[in-house]
Amino acid sequence: MFKFPSAEEIQLKTNDHSIPLCPHATEYSLDGIDPEQIVKLSSLPDPKRIICPGTPVTKDLRPGRLNVFLNSEGQILRVAYH
Repeated sequence: MFKFPSAEEIQLKTNDHSIPLCPHATEYSLDGIDPEQIVKLSSLPDPKRIICPGTPVTKDLRPGRLNVFLNSEGQILRVAYH
């Protein structure tokens, strides 16, 4: 049976201890993903907000805030400033 890596294993693979994990998908598989396609949280400008499926968000407009929308596998679906 296939087992997804734990959050700790993901952090060790990417060497970035600030990877956000969606509450509905606590484990991601990085197998077969080109390391150049991995975006580290530390490389994103502040202020930022990571939005996962089911994550409650406020409707306040902040033009300078980067919003990164992820799917349940942790892949980026959309990026917007608001």
